[in-house]
Amino acid sequence: MRAWWHWVLVILGTIVAVALLAAGGLAYLVLRLDVRGAVERAVENATGRNLTINGDVGVSYWPVLGLHASNDVLANVPGGRSPAFITADDIHIGVELAPLLNRQIVVRQLVLQRPRIALELDASGHPNWTLAPRPRALVATIGAPPSPPIIDAARTTLREVTITGGEVTYFDARHGNGWSVGNVELTTALTALNAPMRVLGSVTCQT
Repeated sequence: MRAWWHWVLVILGTIVAVALLAAGGLAYLVLRLDVRGAVERAVENATGRNLTINGDVGVSYWPVLGLHASNDVLANVPGGRSPAFITADDIHIGVELAPLLNRQIVVRQLVLQRPRIALELDASGHPNWTLAPRPRALVATIGAPPSPPIIDAARTTLREVTITGGEVTYFDARHGNGWSVGNVELTTALTALNAPMRVLGSVTCQT
């Protein structure tokens, strides 16, 4: 019986040690990168909107393994009714571990905790949720070759986006009315950019 407990303790101790080493290794790899700047630039280039991370940036161990950024604001369109298109208390970014060894971040999953999303139509009927990548700079820096981006957009594929405790508002400036929903709990599954998106979740209507 003692021998059996001995091996159980050895196995459990090994698992804990490996988990601690992995957690420490992930923290070390992330701290080597300019994560705040990389995330802000990647989102801005992909959406054409300014992203401001006002809070802490660091390592996420739960609900996903990867990066964590708090108090995030994605700007609205110029002249929009709300100053921000999306604000979120926390964003957890699930990444692949192997590319971190080469100082690359490959994003696979996003978890938005307590986001507030403001959907709007202006007086001309133009929506604020149309996002477009920023055009590449026409003039490159002369001299040194450009450094590779930390976030590898070519290899990034969002497999899942999760929203917890969210709130969505909608306002139509043409008619001066709108609606809102709260307690948004959604999970999206996306297998390809040209394939239908599967969405599971619940909302509470607050018209």
